[in-house]
Amino acid sequence: MSPTATAVELKSCPLYINGQPVISTGPKDIQYNPATGEAAAEIPRCTPEEISAAVGAAHQAFASWSKTPVIQRCKYLFKYRELLEADADELIALITEENGKTIDEARGSFQRGIECIEFACGAPTLMMGETVDRVARAWTAGPRGIQSEYVWALRRLIFR
Repeated sequence: MSPTATAVELKSCPLYINGQPVISTGPKDIQYNPATGEAAAEIPRCTPEEISAAVGAAHQAFASWSKTPVIQRCKYLFKYRELLEADADELIALITEENGKTIDEARGSFQRGIECIEFACGAPTLMMGETVDRVARAWTAGPRGIQSEYVWALRRLIFR
């Protein structure tokens, strides 16, 4: 098979910049399935412009993300975990193909990844102390800036 024909049949690996898939214009490396030695995909080497675009998008997103309460961030992680688990079989097959692992080894790797996400979902508990920064969006206090007894009691229960 000619190199050109192989490149056409290979899966491409897009970059994700600002939430959108982007096909790199940089040189490509061939990824081989370690179990079979067959060419499996084209992996891009990003250009300096693509790296700058990704860093710029991340920098721009940081402004609002850093103000997102940790509990809201955890909701995204829980959703991420749900999406991964919904496609577990496909992801395990990809782990096998890309890393040359057996199915059982790939299942173990997948499960360890899920456990890491679940650990991160516990961030609000890990952050507890006297105060928890950015645990919720700003709220207005009661009359004359004094918190109501109800709000104070609820906060004590949550942050015990």
